[in-house]
Amino acid sequence: MSAFNHYGNKNAFIALINEESYQVLSDIWIIVDYVREELKTDIETLTLDQIAKEGKLQSDGTLTFRGWEIAVAYFRTGYIP
Repeated sequence: MSAFNHYGNKNAFIALINEESYQVLSDIWIIVDYVREELKTDIETLTLDQIAKEGKLQSDGTLTFRGWEIAVAYFRTGYIP
């Protein structure tokens, strides 16, 4: 998670972009706990639909969600390996 440290804004949070699936979410809690323990910051699991509906790209390129700045978007969905 050096990307979060490099971002430099400790008030921003990490967005874990995920599907709405219980099986996938159960695997994610290990990551969530690690980030909260090690980085002392918040991490929210969001869907692409939530980002599309409530996310805003600011004029300076900053992505916000419900008024909070996103430091890192960690995609666990929306791509094909």
